[in-house]
Amino acid sequence: MTELVYRALIGAHIFDAVRHLIATAHKNGAPTKMDFNGVTVVATKESDPVRLVAEWQREMDRLAKEYRRSPEYAEQQRKRATEIEREIVQTDALIEELPLLDPTDLGALIDWFVRVEGSIGDVAVTSMPRQQVILGAFMEMGFRPGENCWAAFKPGDRENEARWLIGQCLDGIGRVGSPHQMVHMFAQDWYRRFDPKRYKEEQP
Repeated sequence: MTELVYRALIGAHIFDAVRHLIATAHKNGAPTKMDFNGVTVVATKESDPVRLVAEWQREMDRLAKEYRRSPEYAEQQRKRATEIEREIVQTDALIEELPLLDPTDLGALIDWFVRVEGSIGDVAVTSMPRQQVILGAFMEMGFRPGENCWAAFKPGDRENEARWLIGQCLDGIGRVGSPHQMVHMFAQDWYRRFDPKRYKEEQP
């Protein structure tokens, strides 16, 4: 008997996908299969969803162990270690710039967060000492995490918007160790309106 194919919804949980797979097999009166994260699952109308999920998990675990023994994984780990070391060096170099920053040069302060986001975003370099050094340096300059939110935010005010953006970056560093990736977009919008020399027009 020909197996029919069921395509799980993007983002579906394995338990939900298996239940839909069995329901599809029951509706069609024929074995039905699906690919879920690279593992094929086949169901009939009599299939036990718990058993199918357990079999899927065992196969996922087997493939993961096999991959971790592969040359490809070893090379990936080597490259990742090199990348982490590079990010650590970049982050520490940026931290060394902190005493040289001018608290009145809002564009330069925003640019510092744009540059640090690309390196400190990795969990491997977001250690508590680094977070505390950054937070302490900006608080000494008079900035605060979460500054100028809600009613205190004044659209179109150069300093108010800059302090809001810096405050959001500090809040991200305090909460998760890094500014949000959206800092790049907000920074470009601020540059475009208030510091054109730093603005980089988006390429089509």
